[in-house]
Amino acid sequence: MKLYKQIIIALALIYITLLVSDKMYCFLLNNNLYIKQTYIQKRKIDADIIILGNCVPKKLINPSITEKITRLKTYNLAETHANISENFLSYYIYLKTNKAPQKLFIYTTPETFDPTLNKFSSYRFATLLNDTEVKKTVINNDPNYYKWSFVPFIKYRYYNSPIHFNALQGAKHYFTKRKKTRSENGYLTLNENYNFKSSYPFGYKFVWDKLQEKNLLELILFAQKQGTKVILFESPVFISDLKEMPNRIKIIQKIKSLAIRTDVKFIQFDLSNLSKKNFLNNVTLKGKEKLKFNVEFAKIIKNK
Repeated sequence: MKLYKQIIIALALIYITLLVSDKMYCFLLNNNLYIKQTYIQKRKIDADIIILGNCVPKKLINPSITEKITRLKTYNLAETHANISENFLSYYIYLKTNKAPQKLFIYTTPETFDPTLNKFSSYRFATLLNDTEVKKTVINNDPNYYKWSFVPFIKYRYYNSPIHFNALQGAKHYFTKRKKTRSENGYLTLNENYNFKSSYPFGYKFVWDKLQEKNLLELILFAQKQGTKVILFESPVFISDLKEMPNRIKIIQKIKSLAIRTDVKFIQFDLSNLSKKNFLNNVTLKGKEKLKFNVEFAKIIKNK
């Protein structure tokens, strides 16, 4: 009998420890302003232009240049390796505390729909699982994660994410009363001091994920209902390497058809004169050409 009591007490202590850890991490992560989902909830941004996408537009589109040319406040809401489902949630969370933008630019490429290249990072929304829309999207994209999220603290440790560091950083921001993030406009400065590296050295055939297509259609409709003009866009691609991507043109045609179906523009940039030295990889510009692209992109924003 004594052994049973010891087991029950031990289990109770474990449960309480996990419960306290869960609450503590939720609080700390919600105070880490370096986490974009936290920042957009705590700061009134109210941008006229919002950029969505993965790491490419996050490191490519500089809102400072856009604002200088258009006089429209711009925020880069793109996130590293984010798929369309994650873009949708980020935009949904943004609108909870900010007004709807005039225009929403969504980075849309063959990579966008490929689940191998861009994934849904459930842990980024761990503190928001009580929200109905967040819950639904997490279940659709990562049912196994959600299945175990009811266990205290598991939602923060299910994946090998830098959770402890982020929590400690949140504590620092809370006690120092930090008001600013690394980048007030969401743009990530990139180290460009290295040579071109092919994204697909052994070739790659893109996969079209129906779930991401469905979520893109939902995102477009959701934004349009808010009175926001939606525009899809693709950044320049290193042309000579297209032979390594045999179905890229076919996927681009599907994106164009989707744009026509939803009555939105799909913008592409013809920069076929660019060489390998202008890219870090097949889809990431650098140096002067990156600056030129930003200027051209800003002009398009101004005129569309």
